[in-house]
Amino acid sequence: MGTLTLLLSSRLGRGVLALPLLYLSYFCNKRFDRDTFVELVPPILEKGFIPHPSGPVPVLEGVFPWKPANDLFRPISVIFAPSTLSIDPLAWHQMLFFLVDLGPVYLVLLLESFRDGNAYTAAYLATAWNFAAQILGLGVLAPLYCWLHFTFSPSTSILALDPRKRLLKEEYIPFLLPLLVALHYAWVYHMFFPHSLDQRHYYTWLWQPAPLWIGLANTVLAKTIPTGWAKGSKLVGKGALSLVVAGISMVVWWYVILHSGFSLWEVFVPVTMAKREFVMSTRGLLQYDLLCSFGGLLVWSLGLMVDVWAAGAVGLGELIGGLAVVALAGVMGGPGVAMLDAWWWREKRLGRLAGGEQKGM
Repeated sequence: MGTLTLLLSSRLGRGVLALPLLYLSYFCNKRFDRDTFVELVPPILEKGFIPHPSGPVPVLEGVFPWKPANDLFRPISVIFAPSTLSIDPLAWHQMLFFLVDLGPVYLVLLLESFRDGNAYTAAYLATAWNFAAQILGLGVLAPLYCWLHFTFSPSTSILALDPRKRLLKEEYIPFLLPLLVALHYAWVYHMFFPHSLDQRHYYTWLWQPAPLWIGLANTVLAKTIPTGWAKGSKLVGKGALSLVVAGISMVVWWYVILHSGFSLWEVFVPVTMAKREFVMSTRGLLQYDLLCSFGGLLVWSLGLMVDVWAAGAVGLGELIGGLAVVALAGVMGGPGVAMLDAWWWREKRLGRLAGGEQKGM
């Protein structure tokens, strides 16, 4: 414990402990094999349609009024096509779960950006991280975000010394649920379920910048609409919001388990392919994206739990119990629910040191 506490007490030590996150980011970037998509995607764009068993689906030239945005998202919409258009049934289930499980990710990163102690750190720029992940891959950026947060954001001990740094700006919370539903969950639904393949393709375009719209809209609403009515309200607080988001992820998790016809191993674990083939390559890319993103987020979340223990806010038994509950949450609801549960476990215990309460080691 002494060595661990010493390492966790400095930014250098925390950065060293979190180095596996940087390797995970590097590993994911290598596994994306971007050269394959440079070879496979342009011919589809040039032809102007996506091959589909029920007939070719036209590739939209653009949806947004800004040409650079259309040029950016057009090839990405093609990479999503095998999953969203049901060309690959396994990828359809994998990506449905992955995108729905981004709800807890967006929520946790945004809540951390609302924390006073995270001002002027990487965690403050949650909207930028979430949007950049749409382009560069969450599996590449999530571990990097987690390393920066674990290294440079205030540790549990620092947050305990200054209660103000623990506080979340409550005025930014009431609008998150309607924005997540309208600009994330609703668009994800239209990416996967309508009978019209053209409509699925259109909503794939719309969803790409969704994290940007959510962050900007939330900021504008919080600055222009008084939120005094919501202060202290459990119905629009972070607790109720977390329960709704976790519930949605849990429903889709069990839908995939019970109705996909594939094992979880098949759905989530990539298969190495010697031949470059578009459908299998996109499946592998998105599987690596999911594994590396949630792998990094879970390691980060568990590291924050250990940091609470090292700061003396909980005893070893309570830490082990918390880890067991997080593991159970993962089994029952998937990795996003597990990460959200770990975040809440830490959040509820941050106030203990401030009150002078320390647990036996």
